[in-house]
Amino acid sequence: MKKLVLFLAIIMVAMISYGQKGTVLSITADNVEGNENIYLTTKKLTGTYESVALQTLFTKVSAAAGGTAYIQGSVDGTTYVTLTSTANQFIFFPNDTVTITDGGYMYMISYGSPFTYYRFFIDGDANDTVTITPKYILK
Repeated sequence: MKKLVLFLAIIMVAMISYGQKGTVLSITADNVEGNENIYLTTKKLTGTYESVALQTLFTKVSAAAGGTAYIQGSVDGTTYVTLTSTANQFIFFPNDTVTITDGGYMYMISYGSPFTYYRFFIDGDANDTVTITPKYILK
């Protein structure tokens, strides 16, 4: 009976810890102004993570919002690759390449953490100014 109670207690602790939410971390918001490119990078990820989720919100500052957003990953913080939905490890919403609109967003979840760094790459459009507000969760 004691073994059964101990076994059930261990299972309960495992279930509770598995269901815990990760910590929401922020990357400093920035503006993309006109036809410039900006990169918003996470801190170096150390350790092993069950999942990594990244999201960003686009808010127009000028009369219009435009440009394109991508998510990239790197193992060394120097050389980055653009992540796509063709790699079964990543799920994107609404898509792996997003046209920036006012109030638009981009979301990606990775099962596991194959990269040490992630970043948003924003390719701006001429005459548009957009605030990019990114956040990420490590679990």
